[in-house]
This record gives sequence, structure tokens and C-alpha cells, in this order.
Amino acid sequence: MNKRYWGSLALVLVALPAAAQQTGTITGKVTGKNGQGIAGVRIDVTANVLPQPRRALTSETGEYRLPFLPPGEYVLTYTHADMATEKRSASVVLQQNTAINVSMATAKVASANVEVVAQATLMDTSSAELKTSINFEVINSLPVGHDYRDLIKLIPGVQYSQDTTRGPSAGGSGQDNVHQFDGVNVNLPLFGTLSAEPSNADVDQIAIVQGGASATDFNRSAGFSINSVSKSGTNTFKGELLYQIMPANLVAKRRTISTAEFEQSLSYTTANVGGPIVKENLFFFISYYRPTLTQEHRSNFYGPVPELDSTRDEFFGKLTFAPTPTILFNASYRTSDREYQHYGVGGPATAASASSGGKSTLDIGILEGSWAVTPSSFLNFKYTSFANKTQERPDTLSGVKPALDGSVNLNVNALDTQGLFGVPSPRLGGTPPELAYNAFIAPLITTYGYSDPTTGLPKGGGNVGGASQFNTQDFFRRSYQLAYDAVF
Repeated sequence: MNKRYWGSLALVLVALPAAAQQTGTITGKVTGKNGQGIAGVRIDVTANVLPQPRRALTSETGEYRLPFLPPGEYVLTYTHADMATEKRSASVVLQQNTAINVSMATAKVASANVEVVAQATLMDTSSAELKTSINFEVINSLPVGHDYRDLIKLIPGVQYSQDTTRGPSAGGSGQDNVHQFDGVNVNLPLFGTLSAEPSNADVDQIAIVQGGASATDFNRSAGFSINSVSKSGTNTFKGELLYQIMPANLVAKRRTISTAEFEQSLSYTTANVGGPIVKENLFFFISYYRPTLTQEHRSNFYGPVPELDSTRDEFFGKLTFAPTPTILFNASYRTSDREYQHYGVGGPATAASASSGGKSTLDIGILEGSWAVTPSSFLNFKYTSFANKTQERPDTLSGVKPALDGSVNLNVNALDTQGLFGVPSPRLGGTPPELAYNAFIAPLITTYGYSDPTTGLPKGGGNVGGASQFNTQDFFRRSYQLAYDAVF
């Protein structure tokens, strides 16, 4: 049994948001026609993901800053008593800065009641990092798979392995990468590998940083960093229900390099709904995801193999609350529960009794909030909890019990009922020791070996009995972050 607990506490007093926040930033400068900054310009910011409008004022130099904005499409309205109203539309991107500089004309010069509307650029000029942001529309249109780890396939220049779920990037090894889901580090401690779950069914955006990745929050800067933000509710009720199936008769019969054969069926059920609990104040979003995997008609050298069955139930809930225009809270919880049976007998020479089953759970909890204390200072906190529990056990349990002194009485006539037994293979050569060894193991091969597909005679080298071990690994991580963000 292996249990590990990891925790971290960060107190940050700098002019940058705390690491791994699930937000973006809008910054810019408002100037007049002479290029001088205009102080006191009121900026009203609205979006469907923002329960209440956010407001800011430009400084004496005409500069303004709006951090901790949930990713989404925004409209900014610039008003001043002596200036014509201006509007801008902008996309706020996860972990990036959107720069919007505005030039305002005096009310006398501008025509009455005319609003100038423009689209802001997504170029982030505040950082030299190599960043990429991808929204759910792109993710849904690409055949990348359903799990969060499949999003790694979207990162240019990164080697991807379905088995180890990591790959080198920017000259670093796979252990240099950092994988975050909703801002929570989901790397397995000490290994640098990514948990196979959760799903990407309700991911709204992902953010990828390669060259120049920040070394904040235990990130090794040589690799890549990937983060995501889940969908949120809005003032409009929305929902979807999706069922996908790939039956075995639509897929060619699978044969692995070990000549084991099987037919595989996949199905995915996805459902979500979101909307207002209190309009302009409190939003909710909930989702359900259920993938199932079945491998049937399996066989190998020992004959038919039991059907492999894997089922996972994943639930997610999120609340977005804005009690005032200057305060915003997000709280979410995700839990995934997967069970499987008859795993690990895909090899050509492993008896069905040696299969294993197990279960795994994944829980991610988040509570974060931001407060615009003044137009130029912000307080932000975040608490995250990550728990990944896995358990693997033999499908066939042995009835043999060891004595208190550690000895075990084995019945050589029933070795396939007393744990995992590797059937020996004959030794080549004609010397007396080799002949004696081959004569000794011949009855074992006859009893426990498999039929050679070429000659039909019993052959050694296979495995019979039950799987060899119980394997429990539990990982926990909690993080606390507090940041005061101010511009002087």
C-alpha cells in the first residue's frame, strides 16, 4: 500500500496574479487625440460569464487594469463627461493578457450619440512566453479523444505516448511537464506523469505554455505547462445531452502484437446543464460523463478469455457567485469513480484466471475568490484539493494461507489455484543436468502448459493461476494561495 500527501502554501505580494488562476486579464491605456492619457475614464465590463458588470477607472496616466476575469467574450464601454463613448469587444483568454488601447475624441468633435465599436487583438505583448489557447469549439471539432490527457495531442512538437501519458518538450524530459486541470496540479507526485482522468467533456478553454514557461508553483521551466478551465453557468439556461457509440461490428477485429484477439465496443454518455439560480448574481453548471469499454470474444493460446468491462461515472458541479460588482467567487467539485474487471490477460500465454480487476477514484475540489479593493489593487485567494485513489486486485483469489512462520504448504498438483505460476520451458542442450531438468518439468508442462498452435503439443512459458499482487496507491495534494495584486 502506498499513500502520499503533498501540500503547499503560497503567500504572494506582487503585481502579478497568483499562479494557476482560472482567469485572464484586460489591460490598456485610454488617450486623447494628442496621445496624452485621460484620467477618470469609467470602464464598464460585461460578459455572459460574469454575473455582475465589472467597473474600473483609468489612472492619472490613462492606464487601467482588469485582472481575474473569467475567460469569455466581453464588451467594454468607455465613458467620460468630456469624451464620446467608445466600445470594444474582446476575448478574455485563460492565463493571458488582452491589451486594449483606446483613443477617445471629445464630445464636441464626435457626432451626437455615436459609439465607436472595435475588436481587440489577442496578441499578448506583456509576456515573451510561447502561449497557445484553445477553446471548446476547437476541441470538440478535433478527434483528440475524451480524456484530459488527450489534449496533449494538440501541443506542437510534443511526443505523446498513450501508455505513459507524457513526452519530452523543449529539451526536457516528460517529468518536466506540468498538467493542471482547473488550476489544480494533477501530476502524480514524484513521477511527473498525468492521471488518466478526468474527462475533457466540459472543458471551456485550455492554455499551453512552452518556451519560457514560468517556474512558479513547482513548475520545471524546461517542459510545457498545460491548464484548463471548465464551463460555467450564465444568465441563460443551456444544456446538452450526447450519446456516442462505437460497436464492435464497426471496428476491425483487433489483434495485438502478441496475437491475442478481441472485439472492442466503446460508448460515451455526456450531459450538462447550466443557468442562473439568482439572475445577475449566482450561476450554476453541472455535468455527467460516463464512458464504457467492453472487450469481448477474447481469446489467446489458453482459449477463451473473460470479457473485459470498464465503466466510469464522473460528476461535476460549479457555482459562480458575485454578491457585488467587485467580488467574485467560484466553487467547484469533480468526482470520478471507475471500476473494471478481467484486465491483464491480453497476452498470448496467460490463463483467464490470472486476470485482475480494480477501481479508482479522482476528486478535485476548488474554492477561489477575487475582490477589487480599489481600481488598482486586488485581493485573490484559492484553495484546491486533489485526491487520486487506485486499487488493483486479482479477480481470482487463492485459498492458500501462509503460516505464522511465513511458510506455505503448496499442492504441486493444483499450482493453478495457489497464486500466479509461471510454467517453465525446457532447456536446450543434451547434457545430463539439462535432460534431468526437462524430465522434471515435463509433467508441469503437460498439466499447466498451453497447446502449441503449430504442433498441438503442450508448451511451457505461460502463466496460470491468479494475478500476483494487491496494489493500492493513494495520492493527495492540497494547495492554498493568497495574493495581493497592486499597481503603484
